[in-house]
Amino acid sequence: MIALSENKKRPIVIDCANVACYYGHNIDALGDGRGPVEAYKYWKREGHNVKVFVWARKIYNRDQPEQVMANIEYFEKEIPIEDRIRIPPDADDDSYFISWAVKKDAILVSNDLLRDHHKRLNGEELKKFNSWIENGRCGYIFVDDEFIVDPNFQTQEISTVVLDSHLTSSKKSPKVKRRTYADNKRFVVHANKEIELMRRLSLSDKVLKASELASEIAILKEKRNEFNLNTNEKRGERNEINALVKEAVDEVAKLKESRNKHNLAAQELKKDRKLIDIDLKAAREKDGSKGKQSLSAESRALKRKQNIAHKAVNEEVAKANGFHSQMMLKSASIDNLREKANKIHKQMVASVEKADALHNEYMSVLYIKFGLEDLIKDEKKVNVIQEVNESEVQKPPYLSDVLRNREEKDISKELSDLLKETLVEYSSKTGRRMHIVDRAEPSYNLDEHNLEIISKEGWFLGIMRENKTLIIKSFIERYNLGSFNVKLKKDKNKPVSASSKKIILGEGFPVIEMFNRTAKGGFGYPIEPSEMANVLIVNSSFGREVLTKKQRLERIYEKLGGNKSRIRNILFRLQFTESDSAQESLDVLRLDFKEFKPNEKQYVWSSEEIEKIHLYFQRVQAYIERH
Repeated sequence: MIALSENKKRPIVIDCANVACYYGHNIDALGDGRGPVEAYKYWKREGHNVKVFVWARKIYNRDQPEQVMANIEYFEKEIPIEDRIRIPPDADDDSYFISWAVKKDAILVSNDLLRDHHKRLNGEELKKFNSWIENGRCGYIFVDDEFIVDPNFQTQEISTVVLDSHLTSSKKSPKVKRRTYADNKRFVVHANKEIELMRRLSLSDKVLKASELASEIAILKEKRNEFNLNTNEKRGERNEINALVKEAVDEVAKLKESRNKHNLAAQELKKDRKLIDIDLKAAREKDGSKGKQSLSAESRALKRKQNIAHKAVNEEVAKANGFHSQMMLKSASIDNLREKANKIHKQMVASVEKADALHNEYMSVLYIKFGLEDLIKDEKKVNVIQEVNESEVQKPPYLSDVLRNREEKDISKELSDLLKETLVEYSSKTGRRMHIVDRAEPSYNLDEHNLEIISKEGWFLGIMRENKTLIIKSFIERYNLGSFNVKLKKDKNKPVSASSKKIILGEGFPVIEMFNRTAKGGFGYPIEPSEMANVLIVNSSFGREVLTKKQRLERIYEKLGGNKSRIRNILFRLQFTESDSAQESLDVLRLDFKEFKPNEKQYVWSSEEIEKIHLYFQRVQAYIERH
């Protein structure tokens, strides 16, 4: 019989915060609960005992509910509560799950290199950690939301299949060993050769080839999954037969026990019968009986006793033979079941080998695709700065740029004069009354291409609203603007003197969904460009100094104050790396935005919003250059 071996697979520890932040398009450093769920399901399918270590504040945060990771309901639904290990809010989550992983020789699923933890250890603890880390941390990626482990990671686990010693010889069947991508280094060599050949292609051909590889990957993945499903079905069939064989073996053991019991009883009865035979022979010699005669009462009584003993022996022998016959029939049935189980096992092994072959091919094509995407990214990166500069040169100016270097009172007068020219029909016919612009005494708030006209006079704002199209056209023609918009606002405060009126340039940058507004899956950058510029400048002041993530964040926050979450979002996009150039960091953020593609469930920016985002980065650059 084929029997299931004991589960000797290593336990799995999932670094929830790390996996959640790497999932899909999550870029707000809060994390998405779907990432840990995909990792959990993957390792459970592989037959491992899985524990997800999650910081309590990522599940529930009464004071800052926006800091809870996305899709928390799905996370709690799909991962059983016994496999969700909550770490107290005031505790170091890294220390907890690393300590448990080392103690249990578990596999830690995380892209964190654990350098911070390594620095804190010494003595025996450091030796244990170094011994474990060699094959204790498993990296991963997500491809189209599918969790994929590091192909070079070895779990060092083999599932064995043994034969039942009751029914067959003690010889073991071949071990079933899963062949992995990491076992076959020729795939890497082949993939690197393919990538080198693709380097000669033009950019458009590279992009087309990447699309073709994506289609091939999808087909290979589907076929691999079909064979994996077939493997699981065959394994289920085999295990069902194994369960029947186990039951049959138990029955055979009981039949054997009963047979041996009756054989033992027959042997004891034969001993008793032999003593009766001796006594009968002596009685016959005494009374002179010849042959089978029994002349005396004693010999006749012994003869009857002999017959009873003989009958009892035959009854026990018959019972033993009956149990033996049943045992032989049941053993024959077991042989048939075993043959069927072995046949299904061979089919399962063939399915495993086919699935492994497809998986190897899948990983090889995936490796080539990643390499090709790197080539495309490098080729695009060369032109990024040039494209940005060209767009800045070709782009028509905003009104705020045109008027930026003038005095506020001069700007206010120029805007009022242009309004009066545009609305000349509202001038007094006799010249005795002031123009409506002078009578309303408006103030202005100028932000890029938006001019906000503020007045306490409702009648004046009504006239502005009626002539809004004419005003916009007049401003565009006067200043040769690329775009221009007028907003109207009722001033509910007390009137102010003309000398105290103020025009604001470059303040109040518009809030854009998924960019400088906190949203699930969004960038969550600071509202004002100057805030981002300050973060990049302070971050570059550290130079190449090695700091932990927390140290870097705290030191910037200590200098600048403001919103810590938005500072963290900038550092997250920079991967918390060291840099001595604020400009280089800005280039990284620009490129990151250009390559960002929101998924189908996320907000999609309009062309006008994208234009504003480009202006945002221009403002940041201007602040950096000024610094």
